[in-house]
Amino acid sequence: MYDSIDQLFSRAESLLAAGMHRRAARLLRDIATSPETPDSARKRAWHMIGEPQISADEKRRQGIEKALQAAQRRQQLVDDRQLVIAYFNQGYSAPEVQSMTGRSKAFVAAWHKKWASLQ
Repeated sequence: MYDSIDQLFSRAESLLAAGMHRRAARLLRDIATSPETPDSARKRAWHMIGEPQISADEKRRQGIEKALQAAQRRQQLVDDRQLVIAYFNQGYSAPEVQSMTGRSKAFVAAWHKKWASLQ
């Protein structure tokens, strides 16, 4: 190999830290498959190749979780809109609706305006 094994490992670690997982994986694969590499370095290289996969799985799980939370926020927004309209239909004032729902003054005022235009 053109560099010492330790230098290649440090280069792979810096690539991983920079988010360049494919380049790091290629370098680690080269280390692991080289006939000049000692067995301990091969094991270390294969182990390091497996770590970014765990990171990718974690990112995928976080993305799914984030999408679920966004869907829940949208549903909560729809529910709050319906609740605000229902309170206005029952005759409550904007400050009363704001205190009952916990929504901002701007949110309640916007839906009061839309509710008034529907009346």
